[in-house]
Amino acid sequence: MRNRTTALVLVVILCFYLLLAVQRGVWLVATGKPVLVLFGIGVLMLPVVGAWFVVTEVRIGNASSRLGARLEAEGRWPTDEIPTRPSGRPDLAAADEIFAERKAEVEADPEDWRGWYRLSLAYNDARDRPRARRALRRAIELDRQHRTAPNSALNPAPNSAPNSAPNSALNPGRDADGTAPDGDRDAEAARNRQHS
Repeated sequence: MRNRTTALVLVVILCFYLLLAVQRGVWLVATGKPVLVLFGIGVLMLPVVGAWFVVTEVRIGNASSRLGARLEAEGRWPTDEIPTRPSGRPDLAAADEIFAERKAEVEADPEDWRGWYRLSLAYNDARDRPRARRALRRAIELDRQHRTAPNSALNPAPNSAPNSAPNSALNPGRDADGTAPDGDRDAEAARNRQHS
């Protein structure tokens, strides 16, 4: 609950800042001076980017909470915590062991959001935040696909999904959907259509 309250306070502060930026941007554009108009347009772009960022992060947070609650309700919430050293850093040997289990889950069924969610928790416990976020985004994406797709195409029986391209949480050189970071997403979409 504390994290949610902190996030709410930060969102309110950011929204206040965005309103101030809009006010200043409008004022700069209204001066009519070419240089100030350009600055004003730039200032007006900041609230657009900021609003997109806030909406994206709130949606990820809500989806993460929803998936976590579902995982706990199913009795699949991981109970094995990574032990820490006296300095507070994770014990790397234990983290590697837990990570290997989570990675095996994902490799066994790469289309199951539960494995990706649990992998994101393992990364987070090991303080590898970028990979934790990629794995979490993949879990959210898979859950969304499974909820919106017809039962036959994207909801295959467990462990029957075709092995997809390596995913970013397992292969850091790839995006969450398995494409290269500078990615040819059209080619990836074509490959996915062939599998269904």
